[in-house]
Amino acid sequence: MGSNIFHSTAKTLRLSLICIASGAAMAVSAVAGAWMQSQSAGGREAGALQGGLSTAQSLQQADYIRENVGVLAAKLGDMQARLIAIEGLGRRVAGAAGVSYIEPEIQAGLE
Repeated sequence: MGSNIFHSTAKTLRLSLICIASGAAMAVSAVAGAWMQSQSAGGREAGALQGGLSTAQSLQQADYIRENVGVLAAKLGDMQARLIAIEGLGRRVAGAAGVSYIEPEIQAGLE
């Protein structure tokens, strides 16, 4: 019975880790996209003005993107902090139950 609880805890931690990794990949992708856009915007400023966007609008959009990247980075940091807290809780629960704690990655390799 105890191994089923440990298995579900390991599965939960593994899924949490996958979610965190997915969020990190999305954040990196957003940062890379914003960087690519900022690098290519230098050659297009004249075209942007002809296309109907003013310099002020372009700057406003760039600020908006930077702000959103900052918000995503903050959320990613919060998620990482929660994952660390969950791992600590798993260690404490295993200690209180008298069971040796095995890292979820190692446990997955043993199965």
